[in-house]
Amino acid sequence: MNLILKYNIKLRLAEYEDAQFIFRLRTDPNLNKNISKTIGTIDDQVKWLDAYKKREKAGLEYYFITEDFSGNKMGTTRIYNTGNHFFTLGSWVFLREAPHGYAIKADIITKGFGFESLDYINCRFDVRKENQTVIKYHKLFNPSLIDEDNLNYYFELSRENFLNNKLRIINLF
Repeated sequence: MNLILKYNIKLRLAEYEDAQFIFRLRTDPNLNKNISKTIGTIDDQVKWLDAYKKREKAGLEYYFITEDFSGNKMGTTRIYNTGNHFFTLGSWVFLREAPHGYAIKADIITKGFGFESLDYINCRFDVRKENQTVIKYHKLFNPSLIDEDNLNYYFELSRENFLNNKLRIINLF
């Protein structure tokens, strides 16, 4: 698996040459308010990608760069912490200039890959409590709230709820 084309979006696996783009997204103060903090340099991002590529090769993690069909990079999304019947979804960060609904569609493609191609039963993800827009979006799938702390809500989405709601949500965007 190197490329997924769907909904006018291209998802491809992250490569070393994406380090600067990833670092720019993750350190942009307008984009990183609701994700884990990134510290260091672009060289540190390259080192992280080196370790990631080993996890990717082992089938443990998939870090996607999303692009339009002209090759313009728009954002990132990732499947990681794969376990017994579940995967974790994260690293969901997109440029502000991404077209309306682009990040939503990329999220749905990524979840679809986890459920339909990798055959996992559940998807786990966390959302910062202050990120009400994203919470509202995720609740459209009817996930279960499995935990919370001062900063985050922790959700689990079943494959059944994803498949039952996917087309309805795509049509909203």
